[in-house]
Order: sequence, then structure tokens, then C-alpha cells
Amino acid sequence: NNVTTHLMSGSIPMEPHIVGDSNGNSFIVNVMKKNFGLFLDMSNGRQWVQGFSSDKKVLNLFAYTCSFSIAAVRGGAFDITNIDMNRGAMKIGQRNHELMENNSDRTKTTKVRFLVHNIFKSWGKLTKL
Repeated sequence: NNVTTHLMSGSIPMEPHIVGDSNGNSFIVNVMKKNFGLFLDMSNGRQWVQGFSSDKKVLNLFAYTCSFSIAAVRGGAFDITNIDMNRGAMKIGQRNHELMENNSDRTKTTKVRFLVHNIFKSWGKLTKL
């Protein structure tokens, strides 16, 4: 069962670039990597978070590139903590937030933290948030 993939149109960007979703959020992705930075099947989940995060404190576990916290900021959350053990993914998450800051007044009232931590080794950091 050997499957060959063919590009139907356009070209594949070799460098990370910005894509938008149907909820008005933008993210940095790199399609040349196996895990390119955004789970497309979670669009409805991000939409739900955006719709129900007004005046909430949000804990984003397994944050990866922080797409759910982007949705939470856009939805009006006042405090967000992102936790993931992948330092590279969290750096992309920080860049995603910087990208949003350039395009939104909402970020000025939201406190956002990025913690690189393996939550399976210690729950202590969570209790101190």
C-alpha cells in the first residue's frame, strides 16, 4: 500500500508562513515538518473556546503552539497559562501570540504565560498558578 502524494496546484512553502482559520485567528505553520504547528481538526474546539472564554482564567495543557490560547484571548479571557514540554512548540506559540498582538487590541488586557514543563513529572507547578 504505497501511496504517492501529488501537488495539484501552487507550490509548497519551504519556510514557516502564516495561515488563518475560519474564526479570524492567524497561526504560524511549517508544512515541511511532520507536525506543522496546527491541528486542523480542532477548529470547532478553538471556536468553542473563543465563544466561551470571556472573563475566564484558562489553563491550556499540552498547549503545543498555543492555538487554543489564541482563541481564548480573542474570546476575552483575562488570564491564560500555556503548558507544554516541547520548548520549540512553545516558542512558536509565543510567536503566534506576538502575531496576534500586532492585530488585536484584546491582548492588552490579557495576562498570558508560557511554561515549558512535563506535567506528568510534577503537578506542583499547576497548584501554584
